[in-house]
Amino acid sequence: MKNGFLLFLLLAFTSTAAFAQRNCNSMEYLEQQIQQDPARQQQLDKIERLTEAYLEEGGKAFSGGILTIPVIVHVVYKNSQENISD
Repeated sequence: MKNGFLLFLLLAFTSTAAFAQRNCNSMEYLEQQIQQDPARQQQLDKIERLTEAYLEEGGKAFSGGILTIPVIVHVVYKNSQENISD
């Protein structure tokens, strides 16, 4: 019985680790977009050129002042008692 339980635990942990390994398909999706719309590659090349020019000029990420970053927060709750007040 003990060996069976250990075998079960071993299988449970290895299968969990196998399913946890997910691949990011963003590059495949981007290549699909480029095939469907060749102008997409031109847009990406333009962004790359602008970024390289910015870095060559010694551009800084932020030179001071106020930087506003819009943020949206979603609050999920079960019932009205858990609701967050304004």
